[in-house]
Amino acid sequence: MTDVLPVRPRRTSSEPVERWPEGAVVVPGTPDAPGALALNPTALALWELCDGNTAVTEMVEAVCVLFAVDPTRAREDVETALREMVSAGVIR
Repeated sequence: MTDVLPVRPRRTSSEPVERWPEGAVVVPGTPDAPGALALNPTALALWELCDGNTAVTEMVEAVCVLFAVDPTRAREDVETALREMVSAGVIR
């Protein structure tokens, strides 16, 4: 697998299997993916932004504003979360 993130990630399934106040469980929309992935509220918000239209840079900007995080830290956190989602098969 490559370490390159998609510029505009897209979810592989449209809805999480289960939502709760602390996040959700998302199941990949492809049969060959590893399995379900638990997401905290922040990761769930990122997953929901993976609509194929929102760029990673836009996600980073949103995290900076919403959580008052510096851009370098926000980019690292967003990219880490997106890599985990790609590995789990819940985005492409």
